[in-house]
This record gives sequence, C-alpha cells and structure tokens, in this order.
Amino acid sequence: MTSPWRFQMLGGFVGRRGDAVLQRYRSQQHRALLAYLVLHAGRSQRREHLIDLFWPESDVDAGRASLRTALSALRRQLEGPGLAPGGSVLITEGNSAVYLAADAVESDVAAFEGAIRRAASAAARGDHEQERTEYERALAAWGGPFLPGFFHEWALAEQARLGEAHLRALLRSCEICRRAGRYDEALALARRAVSADPLYEEAAAAAIVVLREMGQEAEARRQYQALERALADSLGVEPSPPVRALLTAEPPTRVARVAAPHSVPAVAAAADAPMAPTAPSSGSAPAGEGASVPPPPPVRLPRPLTRFFGREQEIDRVCALLTATDAPCRLLTVTGPGGAGKTRLVVEAARRLGEGDDAAFPGGVAFVPLADLRDAARIPEAGADALEAPRPPGASSAFERIDALLKACAAESGAAAPPRVLLVLDNAEHLLPEAADAIRDLLEKLPDLTCLVTSRHLLMLSGEQEMPLEPLPVPPPPGAAVGGSAPQQAAGEGEAGAEPDIPALLALPAVRLFLDRAQATRPDFALNVRNADAVAELCRILEGIPLAIELAAAWTQLLPPARILERIAEGKRLDLLVARRRDIPVRHATLRAAIASSHDLLPERARSLFARLSVFRGGWTLEDAEAVCGAEDPLAFLDSITLLREHSLVAAREGADGTLRFTMLETLREFAAEKLAASDPGGETERRYVEHFLSVAEGARPELVGPEPMAALERLVAEQENLRAALDRALGLGGVSSATLDPADALRFAEALGPFWQTRGALEEGRRYLMAALERAGDAAPEALRARALTARAGLGVVMFAYEEAERDLAAAAELYRRAGDEVGVGGALKDMARTAIGRNDYDRAEALLAEARGPLERSGDREALGTLYNTLGMLRLERNEKAEAATYFWRALELLEGVGQLRQVAAVRTNLGTALAEIGDPEGARQQQQRAADDLERAGDGWSHARVLDSLGETLRRLGRDDEARAVLERALAVRRRIHDWLGAINSYHFLSLLTMETEPETAERYLRESIRIVRTTPRPRFIGFILQSCGDFAAVRGDAERAIRLWAAAAARFRSMGVATDGPLTDHQARYQDAVYAAVSPEVRAAAEAAGRAMDDAAATSDDLLGEESPRGASQREA
Repeated sequence: MTSPWRFQMLGGFVGRRGDAVLQRYRSQQHRALLAYLVLHAGRSQRREHLIDLFWPESDVDAGRASLRTALSALRRQLEGPGLAPGGSVLITEGNSAVYLAADAVESDVAAFEGAIRRAASAAARGDHEQERTEYERALAAWGGPFLPGFFHEWALAEQARLGEAHLRALLRSCEICRRAGRYDEALALARRAVSADPLYEEAAAAAIVVLREMGQEAEARRQYQALERALADSLGVEPSPPVRALLTAEPPTRVARVAAPHSVPAVAAAADAPMAPTAPSSGSAPAGEGASVPPPPPVRLPRPLTRFFGREQEIDRVCALLTATDAPCRLLTVTGPGGAGKTRLVVEAARRLGEGDDAAFPGGVAFVPLADLRDAARIPEAGADALEAPRPPGASSAFERIDALLKACAAESGAAAPPRVLLVLDNAEHLLPEAADAIRDLLEKLPDLTCLVTSRHLLMLSGEQEMPLEPLPVPPPPGAAVGGSAPQQAAGEGEAGAEPDIPALLALPAVRLFLDRAQATRPDFALNVRNADAVAELCRILEGIPLAIELAAAWTQLLPPARILERIAEGKRLDLLVARRRDIPVRHATLRAAIASSHDLLPERARSLFARLSVFRGGWTLEDAEAVCGAEDPLAFLDSITLLREHSLVAAREGADGTLRFTMLETLREFAAEKLAASDPGGETERRYVEHFLSVAEGARPELVGPEPMAALERLVAEQENLRAALDRALGLGGVSSATLDPADALRFAEALGPFWQTRGALEEGRRYLMAALERAGDAAPEALRARALTARAGLGVVMFAYEEAERDLAAAAELYRRAGDEVGVGGALKDMARTAIGRNDYDRAEALLAEARGPLERSGDREALGTLYNTLGMLRLERNEKAEAATYFWRALELLEGVGQLRQVAAVRTNLGTALAEIGDPEGARQQQQRAADDLERAGDGWSHARVLDSLGETLRRLGRDDEARAVLERALAVRRRIHDWLGAINSYHFLSLLTMETEPETAERYLRESIRIVRTTPRPRFIGFILQSCGDFAAVRGDAERAIRLWAAAAARFRSMGVATDGPLTDHQARYQDAVYAAVSPEVRAAAEAAGRAMDDAAATSDDLLGEESPRGASQREA
C-alpha cells in the first residue's frame, strides 16, 4: 500500500510523502481548500459548503466551476498520473460531496488532538502517568500556531481553538510535574505557556505558584510584574484579584493535589495551596513527607538578567541533534556573526537538556566561557572546573578529574555506565586552531562527554555538526502584500485612519526584543500606533541581529524610534550602536567591535576579499565574485571565500536552479565598505563591478526579447539589486561617484535593460534611469545609441500613457536616425509616434505618420519592423471601426513576427487580433488567440505582459456577454498583478471588474472601485485617476445619482485631455448607455455646475473616499473581510 501523505499544519503547511514535498499550489484558494480537507480528513464535505467557504462571491455556476478546477488540480498533485475513477486520496461522491481518505492522510493536528483525548481518558481513569505521557506526545506534535498566514474565518477559529488546547496542555502538564515535585520541568512548561500568550493570566499564575513553591520569591514577583506590564501595555488593565492575591498569600507548606482531569490549575486554588517552608535547590522536591526524588543532575549555567525571545525552532533543533536516539551528535558548533545571539541560544537549549528527572545529560551540564581564555590548552581544565570535578588522589589531569566524576555519579545512581555530560564551550573562535585540538582530545578520551560550542568559525573536526544561526525574523517590508491586499505605506506615509497591526508585530521575537530592551532604559516605553512603523522598520534595517536591536533600543531613553531610524539610515549604524552598560563584554560593546573581532581573525587575503565583496547588493554568484574581485589564483580565491563563509561573514544558499548564491548582511557590508574605501581609494573594484554587470545586462538582452526568455529573466531578477547599484554608480546617482564608467557605456547599460524593465513592469524606474543616462551622455554618445535609448524610454512612456513625453523622445530619435542614414530607425520611430497619436485618439495624425513610415519599412524588408508596422496599422483600423481590415493587418503582422521569434510582440498581435475577431463575429477565434498569447507569456515568466493580455481577454469576453468567463480571467489577471506587486496595473483589472459587476453586483463593484482609489492615492497618475473617475461616474449613473455621475465624467474627461487625449463623446459603453437618462434627470443649470466642479476637481478630491459617496454596509463588511 502507498504510504500516506503526512501534513504539517502546526507552524506551517507542508505535505510530504516519501521524497515528494507538496507546498506550492496554483492559487491560495487551492491551498486553503486542501488545508480544510486535511483538517477534516475522512469526513464528507458538501460541495455547496465548500463553495460558500472559498468562493463566497461567485454565483452557483462559477463557484462550481472554480471548485471543479481546484479539485482536479489537487488530485493531480496528491495522486499523480493514472488517476483512479473517483480518486484514491481525494475522493469525490458524485457531484454532491468530496473528502480526503482517512487512511491516505495524516497530520500533526490529528496527532496533537488524539494525544489530548487520550490524556483526558487517562485522567478520568486515574492513570496520571499515562496522562503525563500523552500530554508529552501532544506537546511534541505542536510545531507552532495552526496554519499561520491563513486568514479565512474557519482557519482563524481553528487557530484560536487549537491555541487554547495547547495552552491547557502546557498548564495541565505543568500541574502534573508540580505535583510530582519536578519543579524545573513544571516551571519550563509554565514559561512556555507564558511565551505562547503573555496575556494569559492562568499561565503566569502557574509560573508564580511554581516559583513560590521553589522558594524563588523574587523571581515570582518578577513574573507577576511582567504580566502586569503586558496587560497594561496591551489592554490597559491590571491582573485579576486572584492573581494579585498569589503574592500576598501565606507561603504553602506542601505540594498542591492534582487538579481535575483536563483542567488548568485554578488561580484561586493555587493561591491557597500550601508550599514548602524552606527554599529547595533548583530542581529538587520540597522537603516533606514521602519526598524521595533522587537529586537532579547539576546544571551550572549562567542566569542572564534579560529576557529571551523566540528561537524555539533553533532550540528544538539543538536538542534533537544532541539527543538523537540512533546517533546523537557529540560535537555541535553553533556559528553566526557577532551579536547573532549564539550564547543565549545555547544556554537556553542546555538548560532544557539538563533540567528535569529525565534530563538528557544526567551527569550534568556546565558552561565554560572562553572569551577571556588566552591558552587553548587550558580548555580541558576549564571544563573540569566548570563541572566542579573534584581532585581525587592520583588524578592530576582534567581528563582524569572528569572521568572520576562520571564514575562517582554512576556508582551513586547504581548505573552500569557513566552518565552523559554536556559542556557548553562559548566563544571559541579566537583560540582556533589550537582549541580544536583540545576539544578533540576531550571527546576522544571521555566517550560520555558531549560538547556544544559557539564560534564564529567552524572547528573543522571530523564528526562536527554545524548549525548556522540566522537572524531573528523581522516584519515584512511595507510594500509586501499580505493576503493579496494592496501595499501598506511606509512609516509615516500611511493614509489617514490606517493603523499598524500591533498584535502581529508583538508576535515577532525581534519586535518583542526591542520593546523589552527599550523598557529597560525607559520603563514607560510602549509599542503604539505612533511608533510601531518605525520600530518595525528598525528591526528590518538591523536585519534581525539581536545585538544590533538591543543597542538601538537603548537609545529610546533619548530619541524616539523614528529619529533612531533616521540616524541609522544616514549610514551611521556602526557609530550609533554603542552599549552604555558596564556588564557588556568588550567584544559586544559596539556593533563595530563585534564585527571587528571576527574580521581581525582572518588572514590578509581574506580580509581584502571581504572588503571588495562589499560592492555587491542582494548577493552574488561565485562567477560574479571572480569577475569583480579578481581571481588570479583560483584556488587561493576559493580558499578565501570559504574562510569568509566559515567565519560567518558571508552566507551561501542554493537557488532553485542549483546555483550557489552568496549574501552578506547589510551591517557587515557597511563595515566591509569602510575597509574598501581605505584599501581601494581609486575605485578599481567599483569599476570592475559596473563593467561586469553591464556585460550581464547586454548578454541577457537578446535572449530576453527572444522566444525563450525565462532563463535570462531569472538571471536578471536574481541580480536586480546589483543591476540597480551598478547603474547608480555608472550614472553618479544616490551620491555615488560616476567616474567608474564612460558616459556612453552608462547609456549602453541603461538601454540594454529596457526590455527587462518592461517585462517586470518597472516602467517609471526604467524611464528615470534612461533619462539620467541620456542627460549624462549628452552629445558624447554615438547618435545610434542615443536614438535607441530615446526609443526605449518612449516605449516605456507609451505603456504608461505618457504620450506627449513619448512623442518628444521619438521625434528626437527620428532626427538622430535621419542623421545616421538609418531608414529602418526613422520608420520605426514614426510608427511608434503613430501609436502615441492613436493613444490620444488623434487618428488623422496617426494615419499621416504611418503613411510616412510605411515606405522605408517596406523597402527594408525587415520582418520585425514590418510586423510591428502592420500591427500598428491594424490598431488604427480597429479604432476607426474598420474591423475586417484591422484583422487582415493583424494576420499579416502575426505571419511576419512568428518567423523572428519575438514572443512579446507576437503576444501583443494575438491580443489585438482577438479583439478584432470578436468585433467581426468570431468569438471563439478571438478567445483562442488571446488565450494563446496569455499561455505563451505565462510560460515565459513575463507576469506584467501576461496580466495585460488577461485584461484584454477578460474585456473581450465581457463585450461578448460571457460574463462568468470574463470575471474568472480578470480575477486571474488581478492575482498575477498581486503576485508581482504591480499595483498600478491592478487598477486596470479593478476597472474592468467594476464594469462587469456594477449592474448585477453593485456591492462588489463598489469594493473594486474603493480598492482602486486606495491604490492610486499612494502613487497618483493622471491616466489611472482618469480610469477611476470614469468608472466611478459610470457607477453613480447605474445607482441613479445623476449629478455625481456628471461631475465624475467631467473630471475624467479633464484628466484625459490634460494628457492630450481627445475625449469627444462617451468613454465607455456604460456612459453611452446611461448618458441620455442622466442628463435628462437634471436641469441645464445643475448639469453645467456639476461639469464645472468636475473640471476643477484636484487630485486629493479625485482620490478621496468620498468619491463614491457613503459606503454601503454590505460593501464595508466585504472590504473588512
């Protein structure tokens, strides 16, 4: 029988079966549907119910079609080829229901809930040992919150229910351990509950009760104060009276009895429970009748005065590696740059491994700080001292002392073999390579010893396991889409009423660390709507490095977060981030010192390479580094970059194509850039960097415009930050020197990237770079190159509807081509000028320009030039309602362009041909042409062009009355644009969707329009504002609001006229249909006043929430959902 799919739903959503991993889906809806079916595996789900859950806004037929498509796609992923009728994993019951076969699917949620049920059953039988075992299984299955990142109502409800069950399992386990006298375990469980929900009073109460029974009154008060702070900061309330009473109750004299099955320790009962009168040592049971628990292993670890945040997964990994049942690791080295939090991580992990009756290291755990040790030969002696190993007669060496200690422990416990011992060796890098020899001797002579090491460099010993420590997770950038919504604004730029998601920020360890350290210097500091964006950006810009976050947070005693952010953004992070506390180690006193302590351990050749690598942005490949940094001796070069990796100064990750890509944290890059400025004042490295990425851009261009552009596109996307940085240097933008590249070469660079900018939808960026390059080159660049650059800039402008600027660029290009004697260039520029005239509805000028262009292009015989000419002629014929002639031109263009492999141009012709075929009564031919264009662009990875074609296909289907198909296609276009963050392009999709739904689903249309308004408010563009005003005017007409419709139509026409677009007559078929009735509904005076108000409307009014009037209640609820 085939093994079942095993799904992780706690802490993520991934399915695995054998080597197969399932984590990518055609859409978010497909992913959510599968998650729902996994959660309810074996239980039949009615199709209508699933449609209501996942496609609530679709009508019955569209919903059923969407569900069929989703089930078909999921079945292929789950079952592969050779599908059984009705399915073997994903089972369908006719047309009524569907479910996942219970024996074909397993999940961590099922394991968690099964263990919880068995624990409750055991408690009911009075079998508390089995109850404890089942709770341990439940907690082992818990990998984190249920389906993080899912925002469907059912998922959020399950997240809350399972989160509550997890908390109760922790607290019930805590109570069982407390009753048995296993206080360290009980405390660890209580604190895990507090960490999971700092506002959950029962969790804090459980921790306080355990701490008081352990005699740790001061720690119990600190636990109460932490709860008090959290409740005050987040909810503005105090702890409840029963919790407050915990600190004033009489000290208990005995262990409280076990609570009722499946309950948490009640706060009031815990307060009244008597405790032991004396303070036991850590981990021991309180004195009292019947206490016969054997003494726990000694745990000699530092107890930091500051709180620890996050790193649960990393701690679990350390524990798993050191306690694996088949082959436990005996030498684990946690590596990372200075300030990454290595010491705190290993201390917390070692505490978990060493405490409790079932400790993984019954011989003890000890911490050995190596930072101040200067002789590696003393490491074994320092280890023996940390373990407090006695010096028996005749035992002179450290090995003999530790061996004698272990044998004594075995004799005391009656064990047949010595117990395992864990030594935590902290900060070994400065003692290498001698430290490696000392640690190897310890492990070889003491087989029951395990070493957990922190170092910025691997020890390079056989059997060593490395665990690189990544920075803490940080908040997503402001432009990142969350759940498909439009981009959020950067700090200080949010729209009125938009507030940061403070609970979501507080869930991130990096933010909680900043908040905690800020409150240490300024107790009244709190995360609020005024500073949350700045705090989130600080955590991002400091890249989640714990030391950097702590040092920045200390400045809150003098500066608000926004001011701290300003100073760091000015390039002063290494000077600003300085510790003021006396107990901070020297190596962590400043961020510069933390980096220098790693840098100074490198040989000179590696330090030199580290400095030169600072020119890269966003990472690099080995080939990039060799080209830019020089590799006269390839073996020495490889050794140097390996040293940097081993010293945690660069990181390496394998990309999807198998290429190894290296990265450097920005904080490290800033330090390295200082070193480069001192060692390479002439800028030779920067010059090589710019020249290398110029060759990358020029090498990719032919492939990018050819029939198979995917490989070139992926390469340029991977190097996007480097391309920007290199072009900035070439042009002297952003305050960098421009002496690294000849002005003509800089113009070559910008012109070569034109197709890339268009493919990625980075139109404004491309126009800005091309303008800067043209201005810098002036007359020094060859005329043909300047003409090509002007044509490229105009092409981006046409797509952005910047027709007047585009025509000026093309006129200048045509003149340059004439002076160079390039007839094809002249004809191409004239043909493109005709496109701008068509965009402005100036068809007579377009006709004249095309007549002038046609001669030289037809004489040239150039297939590509002729193909684009006939495409433009077809566009003009289509606008002039000469549909059959338009189709003829498009067919001729298609025949010419298919032969030269210009994929994007072919797709554009197919799109236009589809529009023409629809107009002349061939709807199926129209659909086929536009669908093929969409499929070709999707395969090519050109998301921007793909979405534009889908918009055209959707509009074609709408005009043909095939509204359900049109809507599905337009929603697909919107999904593509969300994926590539093309928010301005999304306005097109919303525009067409609103036209499609405003008569049949006005609430939905209103939601589309309000989303468009929200987007355009952030980046106002006349053309897009015109689209929105026109759509809102149509919507007002449909709703019968005649005066508003007239005002908005007039405002839209004014926007288009400002761009040189003729606006005689209605601009949409909705306006044509409703215009007469709207004008008849008002007096001539009211119409004139409304039109005047529309023409005078400014951008603020044209993008305000009042544009549509008062929002409908249903529209508001849909938008909030």
